[in-house]
Amino acid sequence: MTASGGGARRFAGPLGRWVGNRVDEATAPKLDQLTRQVEDVRIATIEVRRIVTDDLDASTEVAALLGRAIAELRATVDDLRAEVAELRSQLSA
Repeated sequence: MTASGGGARRFAGPLGRWVGNRVDEATAPKLDQLTRQVEDVRIATIEVRRIVTDDLDASTEVAALLGRAIAELRATVDDLRAEVAELRSQLSA
């Protein structure tokens, strides 16, 4: 039994290397392709994150500018209301 067991191991060694080489040959290009795709997705994710961050920054700035413009308009409307009220009281007198 030992002789046949040793023969099987001798046969399995070259066969195992041959199968391993074939598996490497078949899978290496696919793994390289997947690695490139993963890198492409990573780069695209970084770009999307940058765009979203820029958009949020711009939205914040627009909101601040609109807030200031509305405050100025409110102050102007209040001034105009005061002037109209004063003109009414002058006309009534």
